[in-house]
Amino acid sequence: MRAAFPRRAAIAAASVTSLAVLAPLPALADTDPLVVVTDTTVTGALGSALGATASQVSCDVNGNGTPDLAVGMYATFDYTEGAAGAYVLLDAGATTPTAELADLDPVWIVDSSLNYMGGVDVRCAGDVNADGFDDLVLVAQGSAAFLVLGSADFAEVQLDALGDRGWTILGSVSRGNGIGDVDGDGRDEVAVTDTDGVVTILDSETLVDRSDLADVVGTRVSGDGIDLVSVSRAGDMNGDGREDLAVGAASWTAPGATGAGGTGAIWVITDLTGDVTVGDVEIPGFRIDGPPRGYDLLGTSTVGLGDIDGDGYDDLLIGGESDDPLAGSAVVVTGGPDGEDVTTDPLATSTPAVRSATDGTQRGWWLNGVAPGDHLGHAVGAVRMDGWTVLLAGAMDGSPDEERSQAGYAIAIDSRALVAGDLPASASGVIEAAALMDGTVAGATPIEGDIAEQHLGRSFADLTADPSGTLVTFAIGAPALFSEDTSASVRIISLDLAESTDPVTDPTTDDGTDDGTDDGTGTLPTDDDGTTTPTADGAGSPPVVTSSDAQATQGSTATGSTAAQVLARTGASTGHPLAVAGGLVLAGLGALLGARAVRSRTRRP
Repeated sequence: MRAAFPRRAAIAAASVTSLAVLAPLPALADTDPLVVVTDTTVTGALGSALGATASQVSCDVNGNGTPDLAVGMYATFDYTEGAAGAYVLLDAGATTPTAELADLDPVWIVDSSLNYMGGVDVRCAGDVNADGFDDLVLVAQGSAAFLVLGSADFAEVQLDALGDRGWTILGSVSRGNGIGDVDGDGRDEVAVTDTDGVVTILDSETLVDRSDLADVVGTRVSGDGIDLVSVSRAGDMNGDGREDLAVGAASWTAPGATGAGGTGAIWVITDLTGDVTVGDVEIPGFRIDGPPRGYDLLGTSTVGLGDIDGDGYDDLLIGGESDDPLAGSAVVVTGGPDGEDVTTDPLATSTPAVRSATDGTQRGWWLNGVAPGDHLGHAVGAVRMDGWTVLLAGAMDGSPDEERSQAGYAIAIDSRALVAGDLPASASGVIEAAALMDGTVAGATPIEGDIAEQHLGRSFADLTADPSGTLVTFAIGAPALFSEDTSASVRIISLDLAESTDPVTDPTTDDGTDDGTDDGTGTLPTDDDGTTTPTADGAGSPPVVTSSDAQATQGSTATGSTAAQVLARTGASTGHPLAVAGGLVLAGLGALLGARAVRSRTRRP
């Protein structure tokens, strides 16, 4: 088993305390640990940038009750007629094997001739026409957005010839995402950003195919000189019974900033019946400001979490990918009433790092990346279960060791552990990813890239088939952007209760036989030093999860992953120190594109 990130002794040492001392939260039932039960890899062609983007939330385009995985490419510069811009793996999930993408019979989404970069950004749009099938929104950077309708017989899509399968919106679109039913009409809406920093809400009832973005009938969100680059559904963050919208401007500088600028900000908009102007002004909703030190770029990415702390308000996970000299970050912000803005400062010692601007009470938690330039928070994700959530955050430029430069990493955390205060944290509520990366903190599962320049953590997708159950499944993109030696890929990982299944990350051996016995008492693999990996009850030291050695050789079908990975769900009892850890999963990975100007960095999909 490869070594984990070097443990930062100063980080992991004495200043660790329970977050519960900041804001006692409702008691939660004791829960059992989660373990990794499958870890497989779908490999794309060299240079394809497969996994640069993904559907993010659960998405069922063929309506059969099983989530599907939409993955896009980015900047492939493949102008071949008929080239794919994205793929959909129908019924992807825990049973998807390690394989080459072509061997899994994916549905092709054929790229548009309008696309001067090659490869498209893809997200789940929700059900935009209320027909019972989820739909997709795809973006050809700077050229067009495409709404593609799901169907029972979902098959190859030609973006240049959608016909009755969707709509094309022409214009300088930079990103698109499903945002839920923000107007309460029973149909989900989609929001797109453009190169002028304006967000436009698309409603399928008012769309005309091949219309110009400027002519679309829909609500706009904008601000004077503000470059809005991220957009997502936020859930119901103010508790009024309606879906809210989160928009982020990573390059914006909040009032009172003392650093170099680029604090970043997110506006949670709770009423979209008319156009909204954002900035240092009152809005229907509230604003979340990045730290005054500047250059945290908070708002690079966002995803709704549901109500993880049981206070009646939905909550939000925000990425701030930052850059040298800072590490990236992922921030949980809890919901609250309109007008109660949120400020953040991970350097705070006498106040919470994430707090109400009104009365200073705690409004969340801050997670720091491992090292400067790892771009934690470029992507964030969430697996929404019934009453709890697994948070995901990625650092696509993180380097687990010298041999795996920019292999990337991601962290998965059970929200109930975060809320219970069981993660090692400072008194202000700051958690250091470095203290989680050796795999010894129950409740936090670090997942590392295997190969240099793999860029694991660029995107996420929720593939959980049954949110009422215990099996948690998600995909992580590893697009190997601009690498000449590493193939692009997508990892599919499942976690489950230790009591429900034999915890083995490598489902089969090379000859296809089960590594364990039927009663779950089979011998677990040993580490390089001869010690055993932990058993289902958490005994021993939980290993960091890496993908298979087979992936490293770009061709084997065995996963070869290290075994049993404990992700403890939380309980409220203070009698279980480090029994679980949870609440954030951070995803951030910077792009390797040219100049590192704030505006150009935050423009990436």
